[in-house]
Amino acid sequence: MRASDLIWGILLLLPASAGALDEGQDVSTRRTPEQMVAQAALLEQQAEQLERVGTPSTMAFAGTLRDQARQLRAMAGEKAVPPKKPPAKPVKPAVKPPTKAPAPVKEAEPATPSKEGAPVKKLPDKEDLGFLAQLRAELTEYPENAQQGYKVFAVKCAKCHSLTKSFQAQVPNDDWEPCIRKMAKMQGANISPKAVKQITVFMNFWQKRVREGGVNAPPPPPGQEGQPSESVAGGDKFPQVGYSGCAFISATQLASDRHARDTMREEGLMAEFVFTTNATLTDRMTVNATLCYSCHALELDHVYAEYDLSESFRLRAGRFAVPFGAVSQRYLPQIRESTSLPLPYAMGRMPRDREFNQGVLPMPITDNGAMLTGAVYPTESMQLDASAYLVTGMKGTDVDLDFISTRDYEDNNGEPAAGLRFTATWDYLSLGASFMRGNYDAEGDLAYRVYGLDFFYKLGEFNLRAEFVRREQDFFIGGPDTSKDAFIKEGYFIQLDGPFPLIEGVRFFLLQDGLSMRDILLSPSGPTPVPSPDTTDNANAISRFAAGLEFSPYEKFVVKGSVEYWYFSDYDETWVFNLGVSFSL
Repeated sequence: MRASDLIWGILLLLPASAGALDEGQDVSTRRTPEQMVAQAALLEQQAEQLERVGTPSTMAFAGTLRDQARQLRAMAGEKAVPPKKPPAKPVKPAVKPPTKAPAPVKEAEPATPSKEGAPVKKLPDKEDLGFLAQLRAELTEYPENAQQGYKVFAVKCAKCHSLTKSFQAQVPNDDWEPCIRKMAKMQGANISPKAVKQITVFMNFWQKRVREGGVNAPPPPPGQEGQPSESVAGGDKFPQVGYSGCAFISATQLASDRHARDTMREEGLMAEFVFTTNATLTDRMTVNATLCYSCHALELDHVYAEYDLSESFRLRAGRFAVPFGAVSQRYLPQIRESTSLPLPYAMGRMPRDREFNQGVLPMPITDNGAMLTGAVYPTESMQLDASAYLVTGMKGTDVDLDFISTRDYEDNNGEPAAGLRFTATWDYLSLGASFMRGNYDAEGDLAYRVYGLDFFYKLGEFNLRAEFVRREQDFFIGGPDTSKDAFIKEGYFIQLDGPFPLIEGVRFFLLQDGLSMRDILLSPSGPTPVPSPDTTDNANAISRFAAGLEFSPYEKFVVKGSVEYWYFSDYDETWVFNLGVSFSL
């Protein structure tokens, strides 16, 4: 049995086992027939998810879940319906308890309401099974196209956030299509135009049932009662303005002697603030502006306009974050799991950051230029994205890049840099490749070339992420010799994150990453081609092992902490401890 199959089974069997009827418990605490029917529906849906994986082990798990569902339905039938005479024509009972574990069978098609409308089933109280369980139990009363829309919604919308959070959004005019179209524009969202329509049918029908009292709606986030969600742009009137923001305060402690603590410049307290506002001017045109404060002071980080050329292609112009790697979409502190970025994209909070001059490509890379983005859907479950851009490019000296001056608004050599990014996304898997090329010195003689690969796999509520980045960079040897040479800087990371199994509401992450530089020396002030008593050899590496937890005691308020072990090939090893608090607007 594969480990992934075992995890699938454990994740889906735990809630099923928790909801199963214990024959030894007191009769007064047993579930009602309606509750058992709803629990059976939940088990059948979990079995369907396992069957989509399609391996022998997951199919066996699915069979176990369907056995439990049939038993619950049988028990509910015995309690709720008195025995009846058998019909003239024998019919095989649909809920007969099995005498042995059968192979998984296809579920019966859910019934659709008649033209006159079907009565709404009495649902269990919200406190018993929760909002989603009530909704799933009521799906049999939905039209067939709305039921199909829910199946698409449950797969697509659970990739980035919980399903309950989707229902908490409040949209103008009870029309979900503008909101869903906006989410579909996210790179790798894998929501095709057809899927947008299917999800819209379900969400609009659900919204109608809420107005009619057919199902309880989840409570909106605190402070947003009666207000549109900041992430939603909907309705027919323009302009539509939204906003979001985050404040992040972190404390970092380096476990080193007092005289060695200058190896990490960001030790101690550090604050970051991000505020973004966006306006939808027409059904095709949007503008976006982001104000940012962190280690590089207060600045207008993003200011760009985006125009939808068609349903598949968009043009963006202005100042924006260059899309390199999957981290370029989740570098903000309220989104990522750790207080610091993975080593390939490290920008501070790094021991020996002067010697290594940060990571391979510190994130975010904010630059001026234009970008064309397109998306196509070869199949219902696959999305292909491509982005091509021209920007001013990174800046630096005769030896290495300067990531502070790179953020300047002016170009230093008049030669644009070019880049590409491709991603292929399925419902649970994403693969990406990135490339960037430009000249970084004032004369335009020294080039850099950056390559990247990224991988993402979603296994239930757990996420596995991995990336590799390589930078090849020219530099002048120095002294009387004016010839050029090149060095290589590489980084990688592997991360597993998901719900902590022992404490409800707590998430964890495990991270292993590394950074290496070859064919150039390291000095206390940074990479150099000139040897001295303070320089290392021409092959240096870092390995880091990190583990952390994050907890959200209130909506949009997150506390996170981590412990990191750093191993250096040419310097002393060390430990780093992090604690951070973020609050989202």
